[in-house]
Amino acid sequence: YGVNVTSMATRKNALAMAEEYGFTFPVLLDENGELTDMYRFISIPTSFLINREGEIVDVFSFAHREDLERKIQDVIQS
Repeated sequence: YGVNVTSMATRKNALAMAEEYGFTFPVLLDENGELTDMYRFISIPTSFLINREGEIVDVFSFAHREDLERKIQDVIQS
């Protein structure tokens, strides 16, 4: 899932970005900034990789496509 921090952007812009980049996964909207407060991140974009047990196993602000794919596959296979 992707989560757009819409408290810092409009809903319309968030949905337009997802469409522009051709996201094929669900994009959730954090319209009230609750996740921003919960995870206390300030850099956008920030990515959290979460394993099957719901544990955050990696946090990063930027990754090249190949690195991101590798990180995701590592989490899936663990």
